[in-house]
Amino acid sequence: MSRTRRTSDQVQIHEQGLSRPQVIRYYVSMAINRRGLLFKHYVETVVLNYNTSVLERNQELKPFDVDSVKGLQAAHKRIQRIVHTPHGEHPLFIPSELEEALVKALPEPERSICAKVLCERYGFIPMEKPTDANRLADLGSFVKETGEAIQKLSEVLADNKLSESELTQAHETRLELMDVVSTAMCLIRQLDEFESGKRL
Repeated sequence: MSRTRRTSDQVQIHEQGLSRPQVIRYYVSMAINRRGLLFKHYVETVVLNYNTSVLERNQELKPFDVDSVKGLQAAHKRIQRIVHTPHGEHPLFIPSELEEALVKALPEPERSICAKVLCERYGFIPMEKPTDANRLADLGSFVKETGEAIQKLSEVLADNKLSESELTQAHETRLELMDVVSTAMCLIRQLDEFESGKRL
């Protein structure tokens, strides 16, 4: 998915004022329609994520049985009914304890974008967890994203005014700036880890 496409999707979600469950359904549908995601594989990954992240004694949902064909079919129906609402029917409630598993089961880039949208709704800055593989890449991303954010900002504020027709572009600029902040936070975390390692 291109950066332009990703930005336009996030702008659309912002303008529609979607709820958290609707955001999740939006990206599940996007992954299935645009990327050819096999729903059977998605269901199995959701159940695996849920069983891994929530201890059995803490699970409040009816247990998922994926060890049998019948159980897998039942899980398929349950999750399909949650993430896809048949025409003319009311959507089912998405349990908060299942939300993380539904998002983590998405392929990239839908997983990261969906998580970012949901994270920002709580007022937090989404940040990719630093790994050895992305340390140098983060530096390149920071420089690139900073340049893109400045470019967008200069276009929006060229006349020192913000007209109604520029609101969409202003929101795109906000997303660019959030990318810069997110990458900067990741770099800061890496620097902190490096300093901690030197002191040990």
